[in-house]
Amino acid sequence: EVSKEELCELCDALQAIEDCATGAVRAAATSLRNLADGLFRWLSHAEKHLRASDFGEERGVVRGEEAAAVLKTYCNLSEENLDQHSEMLSVLCGAEEGAEAEGEQTAPMKRRIGVPGVFFGGSKNGQPTLGGRPSHTLRSILRAASFLVGEQLRHCKDFKVALTRKLVQRRPSDREGGSKSVTTLNFWCLSGAVAFHPLQSIAHSVLLASGTLSPIDAFAKELGCAFSISVEAPHVVNTQQQLLVGCSGVAKIASNALNPGSLAAPRPSTRCDTVSLECKFQSQQSWAYQDALGLSVEALARETLGGVLVFLPSFSLLGKLMERWRDT
Repeated sequence: EVSKEELCELCDALQAIEDCATGAVRAAATSLRNLADGLFRWLSHAEKHLRASDFGEERGVVRGEEAAAVLKTYCNLSEENLDQHSEMLSVLCGAEEGAEAEGEQTAPMKRRIGVPGVFFGGSKNGQPTLGGRPSHTLRSILRAASFLVGEQLRHCKDFKVALTRKLVQRRPSDREGGSKSVTTLNFWCLSGAVAFHPLQSIAHSVLLASGTLSPIDAFAKELGCAFSISVEAPHVVNTQQQLLVGCSGVAKIASNALNPGSLAAPRPSTRCDTVSLECKFQSQQSWAYQDALGLSVEALARETLGGVLVFLPSFSLLGKLMERWRDT
């Protein structure tokens, strides 16, 4: 995840290095600033077309193929020059990392100038170096791009890029107070095979062991790998005597119970609304879905002795549901 504020900070840091550096350091700062500036310009353009959601956010999702085209058009970043950009990053940060690797006794003293992320004294030749949050932001962008555009766009379809704009509370230390609008760029990898493939290609053997991998065949397909040897122990639960599986695609909820923001107890109602419980991304943003799911879980918990354990597909959804249920 990269915010628009972090991109702006990165552009300022690279511009500062470009203004006071020479030679290869200046050339690297110029090229990487063009990359960051291009991504910032595209983000500024794309956020004008975001759509409002029920959850008080504005969102837009771009397919991996479109995102790869954006990186090439706006940032001049493609598989052909990906290694060059990584080398440029090493030019800006390598001196600092090399000094840290030598130990505190021999590492040159670094001092920060007025621009966050720009340091002097971390390089033996007196050139400025990039560090701090701008360095982390740039590394994150190049790391995501390496999977997105690398290997002849092999994993391109496994990615989506999401843009989100929402109001967040300012920190107590912020003098302005209140809330502010924050726009973020998120690179979503939808397949575990993307991260597993590089490991598989260099390892002689890979041993995976866990109590939650069953069924193994489905897990292997998710990783895009065929395991020639597999051992699957029987489950400790007697599925014939201890397991009951049911599925409910909809919830019938009293219409007055689906009242966003209301903390008052609902009055008796004879009319019911039918709400789909299909857990799609669009549904997860809906207050009606979140309320119906919460009321369904509450009804099941009330009839289940000894407590319940609820599984959700992501921590993101868990956070949204907990926030909504606490508020209402």
